[in-house]
Amino acid sequence: MGRFIGVRPRRKKTVEGEARPTQVAIIEKGKVKTYDLPNDQAELDFVFVKFPIRYRDVRPEDKMADFLRHQLKWRELEKGEDASTFPPDRVERLGKKKVFVVIKVPDEFEGPRAGDTIALPLGGSGDMFAYALARRAAEIKAAVLRTPFYRLKEARDEGSKDEDATLIAQLAQTRPEIFYPVRPRDLGIILMRELCRGRIMAMQARIACEQRLHEVLVGKVFTGTTPEAEIEKRFEAEKANDQILNNLVALEDEAEAKLVQAVEALEVYQRVFAPIEGVGPLTAARIIAGVVDIRRFKRDQFVSFCDVCPDDDGKFRRRRRGQAARGNPFVRQGFWLIIADQANRRPGSVWGDKLREVKAKQREKHPEVVIVNGKKRFTPGHIQRRAGWPTMVQLARWIYSQWSALERESESKEGK
Repeated sequence: MGRFIGVRPRRKKTVEGEARPTQVAIIEKGKVKTYDLPNDQAELDFVFVKFPIRYRDVRPEDKMADFLRHQLKWRELEKGEDASTFPPDRVERLGKKKVFVVIKVPDEFEGPRAGDTIALPLGGSGDMFAYALARRAAEIKAAVLRTPFYRLKEARDEGSKDEDATLIAQLAQTRPEIFYPVRPRDLGIILMRELCRGRIMAMQARIACEQRLHEVLVGKVFTGTTPEAEIEKRFEAEKANDQILNNLVALEDEAEAKLVQAVEALEVYQRVFAPIEGVGPLTAARIIAGVVDIRRFKRDQFVSFCDVCPDDDGKFRRRRRGQAARGNPFVRQGFWLIIADQANRRPGSVWGDKLREVKAKQREKHPEVVIVNGKKRFTPGHIQRRAGWPTMVQLARWIYSQWSALERESESKEGK
């Protein structure tokens, strides 16, 4: 029987610089071994059974080309030591004075083997690690399973999160029914999320370039001997002739085309999001990429994650500077685009009519504009915002029910 491997993915390092390595626990013949994966490279090494767990002294016959360079152990040569007495492939110079030589090389490695069961939580920072593990598992005949965080929390009870890796491995061994296998459809969504991230980064780079170009142009115009009044007209000409900006625009267009293709291939887009009038691949991508797997949540957890639910006092709060988000702001923006933008423009559509029903109830309840603490309340704009949030809650619950039904249908077909 294969081993059970529990993985607790983490961010590797906090903003303050505190180490947060991914933790791995391996149960084999009743014994538990634990390892820390300090960075992304260590995770990749683990996937391909190249994560070193034991080192040995370098031998005369060793060739450094047979080892991964980042896994070699070095020491700095002391004064009086001659670097020429060591084989050239074991010596590295840093600057003019410092010289290092290899003293230890990896001797034993760890990673997935045939027959292993690898278990991780659903969602969070472990999606890409799960993706790589699943692809490797398909090659070596292993299994990759995932369980929602709320299941893990229930099983942990009062225990420490620091023991989650071991707990996950134990649960995979004793309670396999709370886990979901990683399927090709799951990998498709994770891949789409990375394409979505790439498109956003390309867009941000293009916008930043445009802003820098505009600032430089304004400086030239105001400090020139013959300043031109039509700044925006000249700016358009500058953009058209700027090679760096044109390259960034091309990269953004390419990233967007790949993202649209990936989204349109997803069943969850075709069955849940595409039927919503006004929702295209780019808007849907915000929500799908943020959620990845709806099975991570119970219904109310999902609404909270979307950051569209009211506070405990029943009021819908606005996002303010310095105020921490309760859920995913990327997903929240997707809901705002669907309801406050697209549904608002589409009377007669399902969600356009729902928005107008809520607006009508709000106006019936607050027929007149009033002034509270010097501010006008219940203006048309205020009513619009007050109606938007409850409609987004309805939409979140509807998406949850439709997406969950699609997952149950998929599991039923795969179980036959």
